[in-house]
Amino acid sequence: MVYIFGKLLDKKKSVHYGLALIYGLGLFQIKVICNYSNIGFNCKISELSQAQIINICKKIDKQNLFIESFLRNIIKTEIKRLIMIKSFRGFFHEKKKKENVGKK
Repeated sequence: MVYIFGKLLDKKKSVHYGLALIYGLGLFQIKVICNYSNIGFNCKISELSQAQIINICKKIDKQNLFIESFLRNIIKTEIKRLIMIKSFRGFFHEKKKKENVGKK
């Protein structure tokens, strides 16, 4: 099993697709990370060495990317701020929240 930043990656999938499952990583960042770690496009996660996995984690840290739970917390905080200042964008988030409560 390969865990990268708390996310379990399926060994059968390619590295590019597996890294895309990490919330906050896009196609461009994945290409940069794979080029830095000398990982080909067709490489599977099961074929990665321990050194390559460590290189992937180091590159994500170096780029100061917001991923997984930290990114989710930032987005929640921004939505709460928009609702609090009663902005137009916050109005629709508040409306969604009220509709979801009524459905339960």
